[in-house]
Amino acid sequence: MAPEWSKWVYGSSREASGLTTCRLFRFPHAGGTGTDYREWPADFPPDIEVLPIQLPGRGCRWNEAPIERMTTLVECLASALAPRMDLPFAFFGHSMGAVVAYELARFLSRHASVGPFALFASAARAPHVPYPEPPLSALPDSAFLAKLKMLNGFAPELRNNEEFLRLILPVLRADMSICDHHRHVPGTPLPCPITALGGRDDRRVAGTHLAAWASHTRSRFRVRVFPGDHFFIGPARRQVTRAIAGEILEFLTTAR
Repeated sequence: MAPEWSKWVYGSSREASGLTTCRLFRFPHAGGTGTDYREWPADFPPDIEVLPIQLPGRGCRWNEAPIERMTTLVECLASALAPRMDLPFAFFGHSMGAVVAYELARFLSRHASVGPFALFASAARAPHVPYPEPPLSALPDSAFLAKLKMLNGFAPELRNNEEFLRLILPVLRADMSICDHHRHVPGTPLPCPITALGGRDDRRVAGTHLAAWASHTRSRFRVRVFPGDHFFIGPARRQVTRAIAGEILEFLTTAR
C-alpha cells in the first residue's frame, strides 16, 4: 500500500536521487495542481528534490472533496508530509500557496520539532495585508469566474478555456473559500529566512506588499522581482528556479 504522503506529492513514484540532501515543497496557487510545475525538478541540481504538492480535488485526487478551510488544510499537510521532512526542507508557494506555506511553517514551529530552513513567498501579499476585494467564493458561477478573470486569477493558458474552468469550479470555490475565510493571527515571526518574489507588472501584489513579508521573519529577508504579471513564474520560470536553487545552495554551504 502506498504511504499517505504519496498522494499529496505529484510524481511521488519517482525515486529521489541518491545525492539528495534537501527537499523543496512547492505549494500551488488557487486552482493549481502539482502537474502545473512538473518541469521544475529538472531545473534543480540533483541534491535538491522538488516535491510539487497535489491538493484534494485535482489531478489524480479528482474524486476527493476539496478542502475549504486553512486550518484543516494545514493540519492535513503537516500530518501527511511528516515522513518527507526527514531531510532539511524549504517551502515555496505561489499566490494562495504562499500563505498556505507560511501557515504550515507556523504550525510546524508550534507543534513539531522541525520546520523549513527557508520560505519562498511568490506573488502574494504578506499575510497581515488584506486584499481589497470582497469575498468571492459565494458568488454565482458566472460572476465568480468573471471576477477571477478580471483579477488575473488564472494562468494565461486557462483564462479562455470555459469548459475546463467549469470543470474545476468546485476546486476554485474551495480554494477561494480558504482565502476568503483566512484571517491572520499575529504571533512570533518565523525563525527561517523569507524571500518574497513578485512580478514587475503584477497589478494585485505591489512591491510594498512583498516588502511587508519582512515582519514575518526574525532571520534574513529578501525581495526578488521578475519580469511578468501575477503568473510571472511561467515565462520567467528559469530565472525563478535559478534564484531559488542559488539561495538553497547558499544555505546548504553555510550549514556544512
